[in-house]
Amino acid sequence: MRDEIDLREALAPSRFVDSDHPDVRDFTGSVVRGVQDRRERIGLLFAAVRDQAQVRPLQRYRRTR
Repeated sequence: MRDEIDLREALAPSRFVDSDHPDVRDFTGSVVRGVQDRRERIGLLFAAVRDQAQVRPLQRYRRTR
């Protein structure tokens, strides 16, 4: 049996994820613009982050706002 996931909590900004940052919102919006199917949107976002997002694991992160 799968536990239900609260998507609002999973997608909310946190210490390590700036999901509300304008740059993040612009990036994700441009990736899924015009796509209505939820699974397709997820796939597009996964591929875009995998292929385009810059990850710097050794950088010290902190919220800018």
